[in-house]
Amino acid sequence: MIPMKRVFVLLVLTVVAASCGKDKDVPSAKAVFMSKWNWVYGADGSKNGSETYAFDAGHKIVSSIFYNIETTPAGAVNYTYTSNAAGRITKAQHNNGYRTFEYNASGQVLKASFFNASGTLTRYYLYNYTADGYEQVSYAAAGVAGSKKVFQYTADKKNIASRTVYNSAGTKTEETVFTFLTTRSPENIYPYSEMMKIEQGFANQHAVEVASTSVSGTSYTTRHTYTYNAEGYPLTDKETYSTGAAPSNMTYEYILK
Repeated sequence: MIPMKRVFVLLVLTVVAASCGKDKDVPSAKAVFMSKWNWVYGADGSKNGSETYAFDAGHKIVSSIFYNIETTPAGAVNYTYTSNAAGRITKAQHNNGYRTFEYNASGQVLKASFFNASGTLTRYYLYNYTADGYEQVSYAAAGVAGSKKVFQYTADKKNIASRTVYNSAGTKTEETVFTFLTTRSPENIYPYSEMMKIEQGFANQHAVEVASTSVSGTSYTTRHTYTYNAEGYPLTDKETYSTGAAPSNMTYEYILK
């Protein structure tokens, strides 16, 4: 990993509402960057993982190491990234293949293509945007449409208010409705923000408080409780579930560049 400057660790304030910093996209010099995030879940805490980021001299992400103890075999997945002049990731190379990404003039993902280690296209996503939200439609390599996710924005267009999943027959299989705090989301910090954009097309600016999900007539909620540093950057996120499942805990680390 490229050597990092001093770790950005400040006084921890446990809050549920705090003022947000300036909204960020690809940060400029002397900005705060997320260097690593970790998660632990399961009753005994044995299920865990992390993602660590590295940057070039221009502060663009160049690589990451993704570790998940549940991976078979357990171990790390190494990613290397290629970005365009605007800082958008155009290629993500990993142990077993790579993905490519195409964007519109507004910097929104239009297409995400998945290739195996031999360079053969295996599937792709197409994105369609409107003023109120967007769709992510999956396709097989041969061009046959599969499942679809429909995302609706909040009124201020800063967050995703709901996500609805449909199968290839057009039947709704899952719906999640989100409520938000006024504090900064981990998704709003580079390069985690770029990870979210290439995964789902959008990164929330504010922290999710509650996610209410309905699957095949069964409903449950996930509640988030955060701690923040003095600058309003999230340091921890504890997820608790209405199902009674053991909570999950995420931690976030930062650097200044």
